[in-house]
Amino acid sequence: MRVLSDQRCVFPWLLTVVCVGMLCAGRVACGFFATAADELMVASSEEHVWAVVRDPSNRSTWRLVHHATGMDGAYSRVARTLDAPPRAMAARGNQVLLIMPPQLPSGTELDLLGLRVQQNVALETFFDVPLDGWDIYAGLSIHDRLAGVALGDSGPLVLTLPDQQDVADVRRTRGDNETTPTMAQLRRQTAYAWSEVPLPDPLHAELKQQLLPQQELTEASIIAPNADGATQLYTRAEGVWTSRLLGVPWQSIKRVARYQDRYAVALTSDEPGMITLGLERGGSVLPVLTVAEPETSWGLAAIADALLLITLDETGQLSVQTIDPLDGEPSGPVVWERPPLNVTEWLHLPILGMLVVAALLAIVLFRPSEAPDVPILAGVVPMGLVRRLIALGIDLVPGVVVATLVFDLELAEIALIDIVTSDMAIAGPGSLIIGITIAHELITELFTDRTIGKVLCGGVVVASTGGRPSRRAVLLRGLFKAVVLYAPILAVFVLLSPARQGVPETVSRTVVADARAARKPASSE
Repeated sequence: MRVLSDQRCVFPWLLTVVCVGMLCAGRVACGFFATAADELMVASSEEHVWAVVRDPSNRSTWRLVHHATGMDGAYSRVARTLDAPPRAMAARGNQVLLIMPPQLPSGTELDLLGLRVQQNVALETFFDVPLDGWDIYAGLSIHDRLAGVALGDSGPLVLTLPDQQDVADVRRTRGDNETTPTMAQLRRQTAYAWSEVPLPDPLHAELKQQLLPQQELTEASIIAPNADGATQLYTRAEGVWTSRLLGVPWQSIKRVARYQDRYAVALTSDEPGMITLGLERGGSVLPVLTVAEPETSWGLAAIADALLLITLDETGQLSVQTIDPLDGEPSGPVVWERPPLNVTEWLHLPILGMLVVAALLAIVLFRPSEAPDVPILAGVVPMGLVRRLIALGIDLVPGVVVATLVFDLELAEIALIDIVTSDMAIAGPGSLIIGITIAHELITELFTDRTIGKVLCGGVVVASTGGRPSRRAVLLRGLFKAVVLYAPILAVFVLLSPARQGVPETVSRTVVADARAARKPASSE
C-alpha cells in the first residue's frame, strides 16, 4: 500500500512535467511567431501594418487593426471584428491573409481569408475590398501543423510540418519502414487549388522551421536550425533553392519581419530580460537596439524605413515604439488612435450649396406673392445692420458660456463655421451654441417679439405689414434663423432686400424693425 501511495503522489507531478514539456515542444515547433494563444499577432508590408488583438471592450471577440503610412500619424482603424484569433497571418503590399479556425466545431478545414486595402484620395481615408466580406481561398486540413504563411506573387504560400511520430519512426528505423511518413510541405495556391513546391532535402523531416514573409526577388524564404544549432536561411528564386547562415543561434530568435530587401530580427539578448533588434546582413545580424522585453504580448513590424515594436498597454490598446535602423534611436511609445475624418475643408461646399438651394426654394414656396418693398410701403423702419449684429452677438452669449463649460474650451477655440463637419469634437460646441440661442430667442419672441439683444439694441420683430407677427411666423423665422447660423453665407440676402430682410424674415414675412424710430407714414402711392 505504501508503494501505491507513493506512485499516486508521483504521478500528478510526472503528468505535469510531461504536459509542460509538450507545450514547450509545441512552442519550439511553431517557431518564434505569435500564436493564437497570444493576445497580439502582427504582420506588415512596406506601407501597411496589420495586428489582431483581443477587443478590450468585449473579451470574446478580436479586432483586425490596420495602420498605413498614408494615415500620416499614429493612427489605426478596425478593419474587421473576428470571433476567434487566426492561426497565422501574413501581409504583402496592400493585402492581408488570415488562416482562421473552422466556424463550426465539426469543421475539418481551416479557412483562408484575405482583404485588400485601398485609399480614398478625396477623403484621405482607407477602406477594405471586399467591402462586406472576404476574399476566400482554398482551405487547409485542420490537422495540418502550420509553420507559417506568406503571400506570394501568385497567391498564398503555406508551410506545414511533418508529424513528430513519423519523423521519430524514420530516425529509429533509418528509413526501412514500409509506410511513407509525412514530410514537411510547402504549398502554393493558384486558381483555388494547392500545388506543392519542392523543399531542400534538409527540410523534409525538420520539425523546427518557419516560413518567412516573401521578398520581392524570392519565391519563398524559410529558416531552420542546422546540425550545430545555428540558423540557416533558405531562399528560393527562379525555381532554385540556396542557403546561407544568419550567424545567430536558432534558439535566440524570437520574431522576424520583412524590412525592405532584408529581414528584421528580434533576438534574446545576453542581458537577462532584454531583447536585441537587428537587421539581417549577409551571413550575420547587425544589432540596432537593445531594449527590455515587453511583459505583455508583443510583435515586430517594419514599415517604410522604420522598425516598429508593438505591444499592448494596460488598457489593451496598441502601443507602438518606432526605431530608426540607421542610428538605433527609438521614439515613443505612442498609442495608435482612431484616425480623424479630414473632411472639414471640403464638406462645407456641398452642404452650403444645399442650404442655399433649400433657402431659395423656401422663399418661393412661402412668399410667392409679396413684393420685397411691402414693409417700406407700410412705413416700417428696418433696424440698422450694425445694431442687428451687436444684438445677435448678445444673444449668442448664453450659448457660448454653456459651451465653454460643457466642452472645457477657451473662447478663442469656438468657431461657428466649424459646425459644418462630421467631426463632433469640432461641431459640438458650435451646435450647442446655436441650439441654446434659437431656444431662448424663440421663447422671448413668442411672448414679447424681442430677444435680449434686441431689447438692449432697440429692435423688434414685426410683420411685414407693420403689425405684430403671428406665432407661426415667429416659429418659421426661428427655424430658418438656425439654418442661417449653420450657413452664415446665407446672410448675404439681407444686403439684397430693401427692408433688410434675410432668409428667415423673407420666409416668415417679418421684419426686424427699429423700435426707436417713429413709424414712417405709408406712401400715398
